[in-house]
Amino acid sequence: MPNQQCIQQTLAPAFQFGSLLLGTGSLDERIGACITLTMEFLDAKTEWTLLESLSAPLGLTVERRQSLAPAIDGISHVGFLLPGGTDEDALSRIAQTAGLELAGSIPSRVFCMELGGLAGRESVDTRIFRMHGTNAEGRRVGIELFVPEAEPLLVAPWIAAGIGTHVGLRVVSRDAVGRIHRTLASCEGFIPSFMQGQPKENATEGSTVLYYDLPLPQGGRKLRLEFCHSPGNT
Repeated sequence: MPNQQCIQQTLAPAFQFGSLLLGTGSLDERIGACITLTMEFLDAKTEWTLLESLSAPLGLTVERRQSLAPAIDGISHVGFLLPGGTDEDALSRIAQTAGLELAGSIPSRVFCMELGGLAGRESVDTRIFRMHGTNAEGRRVGIELFVPEAEPLLVAPWIAAGIGTHVGLRVVSRDAVGRIHRTLASCEGFIPSFMQGQPKENATEGSTVLYYDLPLPQGGRKLRLEFCHSPGNT
């Protein structure tokens, strides 16, 4: 079982988004605090410092880590779940305040199935809003915001549990996603059941995505890594 302190230090936002989003203050202020936290993380971490610090919890040997190296081209984004009904105007204001660009939204084709399983139905209609900016090294990075069409009271426990919080790693090709899948098959985590053991295609944007979850020892939380190849790889 992975060391809790190691995971908390590695992915600090995963342990703070819930308390921030469900805390006090206006929704703009609460989401804005999460955006600030995310950009601080994206300034401080690279894909190699992330994977190195997670090597022991994941069961990644030096050889396995080195085999992943050619397939991964940086941390692309951090994603998390927002209260149901969060509107685009609010996100536009928050992005502008943070000096980021709100790049519109697309319908979820993968994460919506996970929420559906939690809600006891096939899927929960969910839109993915994306903000883009640059980190301290001048590299383009993003923030992925899931907004489900669901009652806030239904979504709040999901936010508290960290459902949807993940770090996205940019993958160089669709074939490379498959190689990562095979490498991680013998590690200490699991592919979420809604993915049926395989990478998923998002036909809307032509992307291939693999979620990989690492259980945490307390509170039923998990650390999620998203390995994604898309034609633009933004």
